[in-house]
Amino acid sequence: MRAVIFDAPSDDPTSTVIRDISIPVAGAEEVCIEVSYAGLNYADLMMQKGIYPHPKGYPLVAGLELAGTVTSIGDRVKGLEIGNRVAGFSENAGAFAEYCVVPQERIIVLPNDMSFETGESLGGWTFGGNWTADSWDAYSGSKSAVCQGGDGTLSKTMTVNSGVMRFFYKTDFYYSSCSDYLALKIDGEEIFKVCDPTTETDWTLFEYYVDSGTYDFEWVFEHYYSSTYARIDAISFP
Repeated sequence: MRAVIFDAPSDDPTSTVIRDISIPVAGAEEVCIEVSYAGLNYADLMMQKGIYPHPKGYPLVAGLELAGTVTSIGDRVKGLEIGNRVAGFSENAGAFAEYCVVPQERIIVLPNDMSFETGESLGGWTFGGNWTADSWDAYSGSKSAVCQGGDGTLSKTMTVNSGVMRFFYKTDFYYSSCSDYLALKIDGEEIFKVCDPTTETDWTLFEYYVDSGTYDFEWVFEHYYSSTYARIDAISFP
C-alpha cells in the first residue's frame, strides 16, 4: 500500500515522501480500516517539523484522524463488523495511508447518511475531566459524548469553511439557577449556554453560522449535583 512518511523531522519538504509499505495487521482489540479520508491538523505539522515528535520516532507513517471502511477485525473486537463505515483516531499515527490499524476504543460507527469527509472530523477530540463516550444513549450511530458526575471539557481545533455548524444535545439538570449548565465556546467566546429546564430533555438541535478559518471549539459542562449530565452527538462542521 502507499503511505505518506515523515523520514526525519525537518522543515525541508523533501523529508516527507510517499512509499509502498506492507498493509498493517490488526491486533486482538484492533480493526484495520481502508482509509477514504484523513484529516491534516496542527499536530501533524508539528510532528513533521519535530516540534511535537511522535513517541514512535522516525521514519513515521503520518496522520492521526481518518474515516473509511473496516476490512478486518481482531479476535476480541465486539460490536464492529467488516464493512462498517467508521471514523477513528489513531494515536499511533498511520492515517495517511491506504490502510490503518486503530484500537476499537478509538472508533465510532458513522450513520449511513454521513459522508466519510464529515465523519473524519469526529476523530481527534480531547475528552477532559468527566467527558467520555458511551453507548447508553445516542442521537445517531452507536455512541454519544457524555459528561456526568463531574465537570469537564470536550474540545477540538478545527479548520472549517463558511457555513453552519450543528450538533444535538441532551441534558438533565437538578438546579434552575444555572449552577448546572452546558456551554459551547469558540476561541474562548461563549456562543451557546443551556441551564434549564431542571428535568431531562429530549435531543435538541443547535445551529450556528461560522466564517471560514481555524477555531478552538470547546463544550463545557459545569455541575453542582452528581446525577446531572449533558450529552453531545452528531456534531458537523461546514
